[in-house]
Amino acid sequence: MQLNATIDRARGYMLLGIIYMHAVIAFASVREFEAITASFVQIKLLSPHVSVFFLLSGMGARRLGRRGFWKVFRQCSALVLLAVLSHVTGFILIAVLHGTGTDLAGAARMLVEPMVYGTGFSTFVAWFFLSLAVGRVLTYLLYRSPQAFALVVVVLAGIILLSQQLGLPDNIFEWRTWPIAFLFFLIGTRIPRNLVIPAPYGLAAAAGSLALTWFNRPGVLWDGPCLACNVTFVSQPMVGGFGSIPVFLAQELLFFVFLISVARLQRPWWLTRPANFIGRHSAMFLLLNGWVIVAINPWLLPLLPAGDSLLLFLGLLVGGAALHWGLFHLLRRPLVLMVSGSFQAIERIGNVPQTLRSMRLSAGRSS
Repeated sequence: MQLNATIDRARGYMLLGIIYMHAVIAFASVREFEAITASFVQIKLLSPHVSVFFLLSGMGARRLGRRGFWKVFRQCSALVLLAVLSHVTGFILIAVLHGTGTDLAGAARMLVEPMVYGTGFSTFVAWFFLSLAVGRVLTYLLYRSPQAFALVVVVLAGIILLSQQLGLPDNIFEWRTWPIAFLFFLIGTRIPRNLVIPAPYGLAAAAGSLALTWFNRPGVLWDGPCLACNVTFVSQPMVGGFGSIPVFLAQELLFFVFLISVARLQRPWWLTRPANFIGRHSAMFLLLNGWVIVAINPWLLPLLPAGDSLLLFLGLLVGGAALHWGLFHLLRRPLVLMVSGSFQAIERIGNVPQTLRSMRLSAGRSS
């Protein structure tokens, strides 16, 4: 029970950070660089740590290898369906509230192509559901059959190479995020249940993570750390965006240590209880965040000041959390129906062959 509460709080803190960082990134994207120095520093230091979400997801699936294949496959299919629903709903919001800026054929491509190629979604969170599904199923295959895992990896690599030869979108099915999604999910399933990290170690890990994140850049292991070299580089959890792979892995694992040390604290209640609640409903808050970005941000961003400030950051942090909290309670029923309905729909589809077999057996007995 304690582990589940810790995971929920950690997810809640991560989601609050994601909501805040998406707001900062949106603000900075339409401002002059000279006016957003503090915003950029936060983006560089904090945005890469979204990959820690895969570690937390793995912690909640410690017995994954003992489950049946079709059960795991249906769970992963439901995650893919959530990615599709996130995209489709986001597209509808864009079209109705702001217009697509193109003709009917162009709008149709904007809607359909991301569902075919698995990339270029209308929202900024659909990729996570898709990558989590792939990381989950690859971890399962590795546990159950290393030979099957190796075969699937070879087939997936062939599909990616073929897509590049055919000139399809470069990041088809978000494949550039698969290595981190798989590795971190796998590591998460191996983290012991009794893991306790004292706060001083957590703070030291946070300092180390921030330092590595700042210095991380392509070639840093050969050139050495440099405070002002390639300062505009922001490491990302995708192939080609890591910077230095060993440094990226170290910075994220250190951030995870910090996050777990903080998530085990049960005070102050006014912070831990909301984090616990948000973490328990993480899928719904992720969906909401993607829709807020495409629906509300275009109206909100022009109202914000030209440059960043402490007051702005406080407003984005508190205001963003309050907005998502209010929208969640306003739209809770349809959100619950969407998330639970996705899993139930996949479950029913998966049960169709068994139902048909039962019907045939019953008909045979009757005759």
